[in-house]
Amino acid sequence: MIVDDHSMIKEGFKNIFASQREIELVALASNGKEAIEITSKQGLDVIIMDVRMPVMGGNEACHHIHSQYPQIKVIAFSMSDDEESLIQMRMAGACGYLLKNTDTKEIYSAIRVVHEGGEYYSLAVRSRMDHLYREGKLGPAITEKKQLFSSIELKIINLICDELSSKEIADILQLNRRTIEHHKERIQEKMGVHSSVGIAVFALSNWLRN
Repeated sequence: MIVDDHSMIKEGFKNIFASQREIELVALASNGKEAIEITSKQGLDVIIMDVRMPVMGGNEACHHIHSQYPQIKVIAFSMSDDEESLIQMRMAGACGYLLKNTDTKEIYSAIRVVHEGGEYYSLAVRSRMDHLYREGKLGPAITEKKQLFSSIELKIINLICDELSSKEIADILQLNRRTIEHHKERIQEKMGVHSSVGIAVFALSNWLRN
């Protein structure tokens, strides 16, 4: 679903998704209140939601949807990467943030990543997010996610991000390959992904890499 109070934005998304078959545009909404009503009736996987809208803004709507339908992924969509909007949408449960000058290819990438359980931020936004994490303004979210993984799992995640094979990881950690494969399966279950690429995308999107 696309949630935006500008008709031109919604029409643009309709044209984007009409040209391909992988992603289906199920619904359009003009504000957060409409989005919540539609969400209660439609089967949705991903919502791209404007941050600032009349009647009900993206922050309040995202918080409601995330609490009631945690399986639905929300990507914030905004003209601005101001600190307040980034923090509010992140804490409301958004797992991505795109600027409105984002190209079609990146929109597709963002939808795929969040649908697989990761997070996705436009490059400029990611730089700002890194700054907020370093300042500790979003630190607790990282700590909570890291606590999902054991110390050995975090080591394996880092090595996967370095594009090492299971055999190479086993040699470095002085474990047998079967043990590494077992840990990878557990990591994939926790992340909700299905491959080493999925692990790397999730780790990099969620700042899990040391």
